Amino acid sequence: MSQYDFYVDLHCHPAMKPFGKSFNKTNRENSTKLSDKSSIWHQQTPNIFKKIINTLGSLTKFTQSDCTTLFKGGVHVVCASLYPLEKGFVKNKLGQNMISDIPLNLLTGIGDKRIDYLQNLDSYFKDLEEEYQFYQQLDGVVVKVDNQHKVRYKIVRSYDEILSYVDTNPDSDVITICLLLSIEGMHVLDCGLYGANSNSDINLLKENVDKIKNWQHSPFFVTLAHHFWNELCGHAKSLVGIADCVTNQEYGIGEGFTEKGKIILHQLLENKNGKRILIDIKHMSVKAREEYYQILKEEYASENIPIIISHGAMNGLTSPTNPSLSSIKTGRLFYKEDINFYDSEMVEVAQSGGIMGLQMDERRLISREALKNVKRSMRRHMLLHYRSEIVWNQIQHIAEVLDKHNLPAWNSIAIGSDYDGIIDPLNGFWTASEMDLLASYLERHAENYFKNPNCPLDKENKILPSEVISRVMSSNALQFLEKHFKS
Repeated sequence: MSQYDFYVDLHCHPAMKPFGKSFNKTNRENSTKLSDKSSIWHQQTPNIFKKIINTLGSLTKFTQSDCTTLFKGGVHVVCASLYPLEKGFVKNKLGQNMISDIPLNLLTGIGDKRIDYLQNLDSYFKDLEEEYQFYQQLDGVVVKVDNQHKVRYKIVRSYDEILSYVDTNPDSDVITICLLLSIEGMHVLDCGLYGANSNSDINLLKENVDKIKNWQHSPFFVTLAHHFWNELCGHAKSLVGIADCVTNQEYGIGEGFTEKGKIILHQLLENKNGKRILIDIKHMSVKAREEYYQILKEEYASENIPIIISHGAMNGLTSPTNPSLSSIKTGRLFYKEDINFYDSEMVEVAQSGGIMGLQMDERRLISREALKNVKRSMRRHMLLHYRSEIVWNQIQHIAEVLDKHNLPAWNSIAIGSDYDGIIDPLNGFWTASEMDLLASYLERHAENYFKNPNCPLDKENKILPSEVISRVMSSNALQFLEKHFKS
């Protein structure tokens, strides 16, 4: 570790691959054997061959946020996203056979048995409960990493609980990774199960929301939409490459909230007995996002509900109603689709006291055209400098947008890597184990930024480079959790 005590990740999928591999066993065990692929501690490192496959084909054939990798990268507070894979992936344009399984397995690494199970799935909610139980199996169980470090993960229910683990007695030889649960996609309630032909029972959906709220570890937030139609609200186009070629996301793209969706939204936000579940707007269509902002202003004005983007990036455009290029120069470098966020939306996030976790997906952080112009080098330190600048440009852009609107420039930015979530990571920053390197290189970019005599920020937003990166990598997320993550 550097001067940063530990890092926070607002969105990743530690159990995606091991839970999938557990379907090779009859008991679906989260194994304590670190060599077992069905263990959340199993680390598959990106060797040179796997890096080449990723670079050429955007296929990630290694683990990125398994608990061993999180430990080695100093990522000790994590929002672990539960995600029953949607049937739109497993019943695709290639049909439902061995040939159709190949691209999904290449993309996800979850295994043939898991894919076969999903193809015959008749309840997302049952699958959600099984993934939750998979996490519970090793909750608090100490394992030895590299046969020397005693480490465990704990599923936590509040910020105070996080403090009790990260402020461990210095005499203790056990390191704890704190896992907060979140859910990606409210299809998990058992809506959208049959695509365009879905017509779920609202009473069943409400019953499932109540069940989630009464879990021992209820989710801190949920992503309302995801890749396919879920009967609640429209989604943004999110798939590219192989995934886009073999699936069909079109039904429901760009739509707003349905009446059913509004009922579920209000039930999630309902705060009886302190059981509110916050909303993550990632993957929602622009229309649905705009409707959500309006709902917050009209119906929850006095409740200070923060807007969360758990894993996102800026698109470099001004607003949905004025989708012209941003006046901030970095905007010209960004991926312009509306899966990413407009300048006006970042202002909404900051004004609500919300937060954006920047995802480590190269396809989201920069446009294809701009990526071609990123300098290359055979020297590793120069490669890391050039690639980390892709992330820095997003950070700088957000800061300048907020500064321009007389808002604190650096308080609303965090990391939400989306590691193990079918992403194409930045070369050089392949997994959570490189988080310390990322922090170090981002600080260099921050130093260069503040040294520039043309730095446009107001005086109060010109702070120490180390403080900027400390906020982005940990303290912004921790302060957000302190305010909103309560049992």
